[in-house]
Amino acid sequence: MEKIYAIRVLWSVGFFLFLSFGLHILCFYRFGWKGSSRFRNVSQKVFLSLYMMGFLFFGFEYFFSKHYVKTDTCNFTYASQLWFREHWYPINQYKYRDEKTKTFEGKKVVHIVGDSFVAGYGIENVADRFADRVGAALGEDWEFVVIGRNGWNTEQEVYAMGAYPHSPDLIIFSHYVNDIADAAEFNGVK
Repeated sequence: MEKIYAIRVLWSVGFFLFLSFGLHILCFYRFGWKGSSRFRNVSQKVFLSLYMMGFLFFGFEYFFSKHYVKTDTCNFTYASQLWFREHWYPINQYKYRDEKTKTFEGKKVVHIVGDSFVAGYGIENVADRFADRVGAALGEDWEFVVIGRNGWNTEQEVYAMGAYPHSPDLIIFSHYVNDIADAAEFNGVK
């Protein structure tokens, strides 16, 4: 079972156990514990307060797990994992976020290479990425290829570009300041 589904199942089971526990305790106060004492009144109010706080917690948790889908920097949060599940497509045969089929015959090829900026981290619709906009601006005579993954450094980008099976006529290399950190450290620059 996928981790996200397991979390949803556990959350649902926890919520129903919480509801069941609360209903049992409320029935106990209503029908099981007869009489009026100060301890009964205080414990009933404390329980009701704690139960309502728990109910609010589950309400907020439900809202954020179903309706708040947003990326974060390192994909640590559940909301970010849901975002990737809902928006991180299409994935081609090379495991890049790009169209599966490309027609290279009779066209010039441009490789758009980089990390998360090229892959479109945080962008729901791939047509809104700068790579797709550049590809559309080049016109019908060009076929663009996105070669990018989140977190890549310069060495990984260059290797992936060389490993791609179709040779480019043009290379657009998207570089961010942190991309060269590993290569700089390897060469003694900190």
